[in-house]
Amino acid sequence: MTNVVGFSASAQAALGFATLLATPHHPVLTALHGWPDSWRGIGDVVMGMHGAVRPFCYYEGGSTMAAYVIANLNVHDAATFEEYRKQVPATIAKHGGRYLVRGGRMERVEGSWNPTRLVVLEFPSMEQARRWYDSEEYREPKAIRMKSAVTDAVFVEGL
Repeated sequence: MTNVVGFSASAQAALGFATLLATPHHPVLTALHGWPDSWRGIGDVVMGMHGAVRPFCYYEGGSTMAAYVIANLNVHDAATFEEYRKQVPATIAKHGGRYLVRGGRMERVEGSWNPTRLVVLEFPSMEQARRWYDSEEYREPKAIRMKSAVTDAVFVEGL
């Protein structure tokens, strides 16, 4: 039986997905949630933000920590940047990543940081984020972005 962190045993039974989550590469999970086929196995799950349940997985390379790419972009050539926006989503998805934030309204609550266009990506591991950033598929879009925007970016591990 899979252990669902943060739930009592009776709550785990009521959720009805414990057995399903114990099955590595389960096609239903991949189809419903878009979790990459390349995850070696799904063991425990953890509670995420807003009560969302997500798998605690061992990804290729052995990391169990998700990684986030946090970038602030200052676009100076909108037409060229639009080409980047069209090309990059497929490269992110191919490497197991997904957008969490892509532009959107911002409100500063502390400090002097004034991001202009904030993007947050999530990858299964730091290794996978790095593979995406250094990949052949992302090479051309990255060059387009560098021509059309000034970017500050970091990789950070998290839950």
